[in-house]
Order: sequence, then structure tokens, then C-alpha cells
Amino acid sequence: MRLFRRQCGVLTLLGTFAYLIGCHIIMRTHETRMEGVLDCTGALTVLATKLTAVAYNYQDGLMLLKDKDRGTKAKDEQERKELAEEQRRREERMERSRLERRKAALVTIPPLVELMGYLFCFGLHMTGPFFEFKAYDDWTRRQGIWSPTLTQPSAIPPFFRAFVQGVLSALVFLLVSPSLDLTRISDPLKNRAYPFHLRWLFAYQACIVWRFRAYILWSITEAAMVSCFDFATTWNISYGLWLRLYVYDRMVPPGRKANFFHMLATMFVSAVSHGLNWGDFIAFAHWALLVASSKAIYQLTSGIPKGTIAHSIVAVLHSLYGIVVSSYMASAFCVMTLSGAYSAYSGMYYTGTIIPTLLIVLSMVNKPHWPKHVKTE
Repeated sequence: MRLFRRQCGVLTLLGTFAYLIGCHIIMRTHETRMEGVLDCTGALTVLATKLTAVAYNYQDGLMLLKDKDRGTKAKDEQERKELAEEQRRREERMERSRLERRKAALVTIPPLVELMGYLFCFGLHMTGPFFEFKAYDDWTRRQGIWSPTLTQPSAIPPFFRAFVQGVLSALVFLLVSPSLDLTRISDPLKNRAYPFHLRWLFAYQACIVWRFRAYILWSITEAAMVSCFDFATTWNISYGLWLRLYVYDRMVPPGRKANFFHMLATMFVSAVSHGLNWGDFIAFAHWALLVASSKAIYQLTSGIPKGTIAHSIVAVLHSLYGIVVSSYMASAFCVMTLSGAYSAYSGMYYTGTIIPTLLIVLSMVNKPHWPKHVKTE
């Protein structure tokens, strides 16, 4: 990282994910997932996200060094004040992602002991969720929100909440999983033997089973460590935050808006971290399609006044749309194979692909005219 500081984030990302790909191939993640076995690739993924984040933080530290050099070159106090005011105005114009980068930036590489402590903090099921190094450093040094001068909240309520959530997830899993038969999704003959609405129901059932199996592990692990470190409240959101900060936002050129292809590339990275299965790539590609179509729905319905009955109906339909399309998407993730994904999607007549695509095209054709905000002196 010292040799290639300006590119160390990208180089670390490529190196860690190349290592993950090799681990998926060697450990045959596809076969173990089909058997219901969880291997160590989940833990390695979290380690990769943490190491990549530290590399990007060290790369972003160049911004802080640049500002520091400019400040030391100021000749008098007045010039320092002008530089500080200029910096404040520049930060106001900065994008949200760049501001977040500055907050997490590292001027120097952390010492080896601190770095290893951050990487292997909570060596449980998935070595803990992703969080920034500066948050971990504040915790170890008892700074910021962990300062002894501040009143620390009790860990007992979060522990019981996480534990009860894990128990309830286990009950839902035990109730739904015995009746799950993935061949009703992946086998074309079995799939066609059922009515159209039951095919959707089977896809939704598979989505529920896989989701709640993960909820069990996340919740119990969170309950085991929440008393000493409360970063684990939202696991998937934490990983989604890493994808946004270190993959999605980094691909967008400064001054430009992100588009569908940036989201698709981000979902490709997420698919690689989950495994090298055709079902993963197909499912996450449809997840990008779902996100883009949800934005299109919001854009097309933005003219409906809030608080009206029509707005409430649209909100309910939008939620149902998300449930239906996510179930369609997750069926490929559950069956994993290319033939199984084809059978599942064709059995639902590709409606989860066609409808989002039509919504995106419709939003591109029918762009709303946003009212211009007039600045008043």
C-alpha cells in the first residue's frame, strides 16, 4: 500500500476478490451450499471487505495530507482563515460519498497489531459484520461515542431483542422448510404441473427459507457479541454500506450521476462474494433490475400528492411489487444452477424480468418535469 498509495484501494479489491474466487473454486461452494453446509467463504468475504476498506481509507488519506500541506503554507492567520472558509465551502459542494470518505480516511497505515485486531474482531460465524476501522479504533481507545464521560446504553435490551429474533427466525424456518421442495422450481416437468400462482408461491417459500436461515445465524451471533460491541444491528445493511462506499460510489466519475450499469457492476461484485454459481449472477443481475425499476416507479408516481388515497394505494402496490419480484429473483439464487434458473423463470413466463424492464423504459420515455427551485435573496 505504501508503494502504490494512489491505487492501493483498487489493487487490494482486485487481489482480495481474486483470492475469494480461488477459494470458491477450491472449496466447491456450490456443492456445499446445495447440501446446506456453510463453509468459511462467508468469513473470508467479511475479511476481504475490511481489508479493502482499510486500503481505500489509506488511499483517501491523500486528501487530508493535501489539505494539511495547504494549511502549513499559509503565511498568516488571515490566510489560514480564508483557507478554512474555502475548505468549508468546498465540502458543502462535495458529494455525500466524498464527505464520508474524508471521515473514514487514514493518514498512516494502522500498526500491525491494531490492523489484525480490526480484521479478526469477533471471530464468530462470519467474523462479524463490516464496519469502518475508525469506528473500531474509537472503541478500543474509548473515544467518540465510547468515551467514559458519556453514558453508555445498557446491552441487555439489545441482547434479548437479538436472541428473541433468532429464536423466532428458527421457528419460522422449522415450520416452512419441511415443505420446501426446490425441484418444484428447478424441474421443468414438476414446475409446469402446478398453476401459475402456485409457482410464485413456491418461489416465495424458497426465498423465506433461505432468508430466515441466514437470520438465525446473524441474530444468534449478534446476541453473543452485542454486549461488548454493538455494530452488528443490521448485517446485510452493513455489507450493503460497504458495496455503496467502496464499489458503487467509486465507479461513478465526479460530477456525474450513477446509472444502471454501475448498479449492475456492483451486483456482480456481490455475486462473486456469494459464490461462482450461475444462479447467483442471474439473481443479482435481477436485483439491479429491481432497484432500477423501483426508482422508475417512484419517478412515474412522483406527481401523485402525498396523503391522498391514490398515494397510499400506490405505496401498497409498490411494496407488493417488491415482494413478488424479489421472490422471482431469489428463486435463481436458491436453485443455483443455470438450468434450474431457466426452469424457474420460464415457469413464471419471465414476468419478473419483462415488467421491470418495461417500467424502466417507460420512465425513460415519460420523464417528469421537476419544478425549478427559485432562490430568494
